[in-house]
Amino acid sequence: MLLRLILSTWAIGIGARFIVAYLKGYLYEPNLFDVFFDWGVLVVSGLLTLVDEFVRFRKRMERS
Repeated sequence: MLLRLILSTWAIGIGARFIVAYLKGYLYEPNLFDVFFDWGVLVVSGLLTLVDEFVRFRKRMERS
């Protein structure tokens, strides 16, 4: 639960950083740090969200 909270907060911060860079007119040029610490977190948090939704869906279907 705590890991999911940290990852989701981190992902929101990453998105905000990209939006601010876009509004300032910077071109985004990813480097190795961005790939591991930005996109990796976004992908992992997205996968955790998918797993969580799948588990909730299964529980709902079992109750029906």
